[in-house]
Order: sequence, then C-alpha cells, then structure tokens
Amino acid sequence: MTVFLALVLAWELVTSDWVEDRARSSRPTVVPIGRAPQGAMAGSVALTRSSAPTGIVMAAVTSEEAITNALIQTNATNWLSYAPPGDSGPAGRAQMIRTGPNRASLSAEVLRSVAAARPGSLWIIGNEPNVVGQDFDPALDLAENAANYIRTFRDARAAIIDADPSARFVLGNVLNFDATCTGCEGQISGRAFLDAVVTAHGDPFPVDAVWGLHAYEIDWDNLPTVRVDQTIREIGSFREFVNTLPGQAGKPIILTELGVIWGFPQLCWEGDQISGCGHALDGDGVGRYLETLIAWLHAHRDSMSIEGWFLFANFANPEPFAVEYGGIALLDSPHKDATLSRFGRIVARLNASTVAVP
Repeated sequence: MTVFLALVLAWELVTSDWVEDRARSSRPTVVPIGRAPQGAMAGSVALTRSSAPTGIVMAAVTSEEAITNALIQTNATNWLSYAPPGDSGPAGRAQMIRTGPNRASLSAEVLRSVAAARPGSLWIIGNEPNVVGQDFDPALDLAENAANYIRTFRDARAAIIDADPSARFVLGNVLNFDATCTGCEGQISGRAFLDAVVTAHGDPFPVDAVWGLHAYEIDWDNLPTVRVDQTIREIGSFREFVNTLPGQAGKPIILTELGVIWGFPQLCWEGDQISGCGHALDGDGVGRYLETLIAWLHAHRDSMSIEGWFLFANFANPEPFAVEYGGIALLDSPHKDATLSRFGRIVARLNASTVAVP
C-alpha cells in the first residue's frame, strides 16, 4: 500500500502540577498530506565522565518524584524535558531553550536565576530547528531561521554566562543530519540548517559550545523503524561535520534525542489516526535496537567524543493522531511508582554495567 506522507510534529501534554504549563514533545510523527492531527522540569548538572552516559527524555510525568523514580529505576543520571528552564526538580536536568516560532519570553533575569541555581548545566538551544512544526518557522526562509537561531543563542548565552561561567551550550539539535525521511516530503536536512547556522554566526563558536543531534530512522516504507545502520552513519557524519568547524574539532557531541519512531510492523489509518493494524509492537526488534546501538555508542564513546545520549522516552501516551504509542517506553506509567518495562530493564542493565571513568 502506497501512502504519500508528510512529516509533522505533535503536542504532548505533561500532566504535572509542579511543571510550568505544558511541554512540547519532539516526537516525529506522520500524517498524510492534507490530513492534520486533531486537536519539564529542573535541576541540572552537566553530563560527566563518571556518570552513566544514558539520559532520559521525560515526555510524560506526573510529579517531580516520578522523574526521580525514573532515574533510579533505569540507573540514569541525566534527563531533559521540553518545559522552560527552571531551578526545581532532581539533579541531572539539561535545560532547554526553544527557538524560532516556539521561542519563549525568557527574561535575562530568569535565565541568570536558573543558571546561578544550577551551575555547570547543559543548555540545549533549540528543538529540531530544521523541522516545520517544531522550531523552524515556515514563514521565514532558511537563512532567516538560522539568523534567528543564532540571535536566540547569543542573547541567552550572554545572560547565562553572566551568572554561571561554567555553563555549556548544546548547539544544533537537528532532526538527523544528512538523512531526511522515506515516505515524507519537505524536511530540511540537518546539514543544510547547520550550514546556514555557521554562516549566520560568522565568528568561530565559543569554547563553551558542544553539539547536539536527534538521531532516528524515519522510513515509513520499511517498518518497523528498528534498524541502527542509518543512525550510526548519521552520528559519524555529524562528528565529521563538527570536526571541520574552526575550533570545534574533537568537541563533545551529545545525542539529545535517540529512539524508535514506529515499532509496529505496519501502519494503518483508522479515521484520522494511525495504528499498528492490530499487530503487537516488535519487542524483539526494539530490544535489539537498544542493545546494538548502545553497545556501539559505548564502543565509540571515546574515539568519537560522544559525551552521552538521551533516550526517548520514560513513558509516552499515544499522540493525538495515533491510536497507540509506537516508540520506546522505559517505564510502565508516568507516575512515581512506575516500574521498568522490558526496554527499561535493558537500559537499566546497560547503565549498571557502565564503568565509571574519573
């Protein structure tokens, strides 16, 4: 069955009574052209060599305690959400500053306050700024989007560094690098966006810059999307690109999102929503994905200066356009008493076996 698909991004409500408002999910999803879908948190330390390099994207949690539980259960030490920067919550959070059409009205005073409260944090600049529906503004051209991205980075950095000279800034965070999407149209490659960002920045990037990538296989003609070959190639190409930038050779790269788009062997439409056509999620395939990719990341962590990675996600409800969730859920619920899923047990075991390096 041939279906002409477009790549869009959807909203995910984070149901927490302590998180500021709601957070936006960066989970890539699909709908046919012309058929639109209906319808966080704080405390941070930088990834360190002595901590498990695996972080978690907290896509759906009900409390601060739920985040703490997720970290303990999976033996992870780092996490991120899509909520505005804040200074509450467990340690290990990478702060996120949205860009483009999703740029929040964050005063310099707010940024300085968070930076002072959480010294040494990673500050992720932008969430898939090459993707319409996330941080790419379709009303502007590529050069204008890149210029706005750099403007946001410079404004935020000036305020944050004033309060915390040890802060670091994760630039890029594009959805893939050279790969776009099979079965989709209109996605700007990460390389094209970052080339425009380099041009917009002009001067060499500051010493506190590190580089982030979202790595997913997006191939709707070959489901489930549980193969690691493309992801490994994308990481390698991204590493080579960063090495070509003045003053950035060997700088750390961080996979600010990593996961599975659709773990079902098929995709069917049920009205305006997609489903797995009654099939079970390919648990064996997803498990092999985790085992193979995380083993590869550990094996190449030093040689490629891969500082760490964030798996999507602790738990995620079905997107508004989907009958069921098709990705990785490390826990069986978003609550503080959640227990490990089959995939969470794999990640917990791999994290527990990580050898600390002073």
